[in-house]
Amino acid sequence: MKKLNKNQEYAVLWLRQQNKNAAEIAEELDISLDRVEAAIRQNSEPVKATKSKSKDLMITKTSNKQTKNVAIMTGEASALNDELKKNFKGNTKDNKDYIFRPNDE
Repeated sequence: MKKLNKNQEYAVLWLRQQNKNAAEIAEELDISLDRVEAAIRQNSEPVKATKSKSKDLMITKTSNKQTKNVAIMTGEASALNDELKKNFKGNTKDNKDYIFRPNDE
């Protein structure tokens, strides 16, 4: 069984997003049903319900060679950073009693 190329894989995932079942996708793209189901299984990871970081929402690989020498801020990462900035309560301890300043007398 040959692996799907990038165009076929994209087409399978797009048609799946358009609420087509695996049999309809296989018929439309003239690909075997096993390969379509394998592509859907491989690319349908469950979404984690954990707290995400902006690093996880950024694009950190190039599209062709999958090298990790790029970092692109996505809209979701930017929105998350803005929300975190609004909710940030800085750690501003009252340290006036602990610091000696001779000119303040």
